[in-house]
Amino acid sequence: MSIWTGLALPVFLAFVELGARIYRYRRFGLPFKSRVFAEYPYHRFVEKADPPFHFRLKKGYRSPSVNINRHGMRGPELSSRPGVKRALFLGESHLFGVKLFHERDLWSFRLKRLLDEEAESNWEIMNFSFPGYNTHQYRAFFEHELVGLKPDFLVLSIGANDITQARMFGEKWYPGMTYPFDFIFALARKSHWWEKILNRSCFYFLWRRKSKEAQRSAAFKTRAGFKKDECFHSAFTNMECIARGAQACGIKVVFMPVFPAYELLMSSEDQRKITSIQSNWRQYVDGDGPPLFEFFERMKSELSPRLNMPVIDLRPRFWRHLDRFTLYFDLYHLNPKGMRLLAEYLYEEIEAINFWK
Repeated sequence: MSIWTGLALPVFLAFVELGARIYRYRRFGLPFKSRVFAEYPYHRFVEKADPPFHFRLKKGYRSPSVNINRHGMRGPELSSRPGVKRALFLGESHLFGVKLFHERDLWSFRLKRLLDEEAESNWEIMNFSFPGYNTHQYRAFFEHELVGLKPDFLVLSIGANDITQARMFGEKWYPGMTYPFDFIFALARKSHWWEKILNRSCFYFLWRRKSKEAQRSAAFKTRAGFKKDECFHSAFTNMECIARGAQACGIKVVFMPVFPAYELLMSSEDQRKITSIQSNWRQYVDGDGPPLFEFFERMKSELSPRLNMPVIDLRPRFWRHLDRFTLYFDLYHLNPKGMRLLAEYLYEEIEAINFWK
């Protein structure tokens, strides 16, 4: 290869990359950002457990990106100082914080820093969120282990996994059904070193997205016999049992819907932008969207009033954000910028219902 060829090749590749970035911006209305995410080794910090848990986070696991304390929750060890107040959050993957490289970017760490800055340093945040648990598993965990930690208030942001499981398993689904243990390990994605380099390229990203489109469309489809009503009844029953059990122990309870990047009805401009973070978004909006939004509307209109417990709905705040599609890794999971906003929103909304007092 001549010296001119050696010089021309990188120049050519630079022009190709520049062209891809210009095309992407004109196509989606957003600049390209690296698609390199943290790849969590679930096989290292998730372990089998006896029913009704089936699997759980491995106590005492330590790594630069994920730490599990001795109570099986993501985050630091709990304080033994007298007078410390505790806020317990039960959530799914959206609160667990998947894809983050640094645990310091997690919403719970940011929320704790906000509390410290506001001279509310006697609070600690307990984040018991798991990417895969349904309300049946959360109920069991709360009754067997978490209630003994005596939180001052509880935020329930669960139920979405129940709906996804019922959709995926169709007529085979039954209340209390859990994901197979191997499914949790399948959440892990291990990229080759060269993929991690190429994923920083807009051209490679566009090519890879196009080549994998059919494969992505086959995932998480609704199977025949989706038992929506039975799923809703089961999830609401479990949530009510958790809430009433907490209330009986003097724990205040607030419900919180999941806050996806999408709405059921979006403008053409928003549809263009959301495609930049997930090309198969329509599949999720049409599949998960209607039952998920119905579930949370019924939670607000039926479950919350019946139990006389408040609801924090952060969806409108995220949807109104001018750059909302830059806050997410994908349709459901916030990036560090989004996590920072989540911590701020939580602080303000919990302050509004006087739970920090």
